[in-house]
Amino acid sequence: MKKENLYKLAHYISGFVVILHGISELDRSHGSPWFYFIAGFLMILVAIFHHQVEKLLKNGEGVIFLIEGAVQLFIAFHYFEVGKKALPFAHLLTTMLYFYVGIIKLKGQVPFRKKGK
Repeated sequence: MKKENLYKLAHYISGFVVILHGISELDRSHGSPWFYFIAGFLMILVAIFHHQVEKLLKNGEGVIFLIEGAVQLFIAFHYFEVGKKALPFAHLLTTMLYFYVGIIKLKGQVPFRKKGK
């Protein structure tokens, strides 16, 4: 499987998981399930139309990472509000990683690469 297809698959799965989180919020009648539906659908759409987004913004992959980071941040705040103890910190960690990778990709650099290589 090509690297680009693997990245797309990861973004599809991430968007699907966010939509599933919205469904669980809809069942509990708590929070903002429509945010999760819209964000997950947007993540999947950007992954589907990756090449068109690339032409428009020059780096669709960075945009996807920033969207996913914003969703992770929203989920973390929601878990803090519900009273979860450790789970929000895991989402905050992934938020920082998503934002880092998104910003680095928007700059046109490769994340997590050593300077000497």
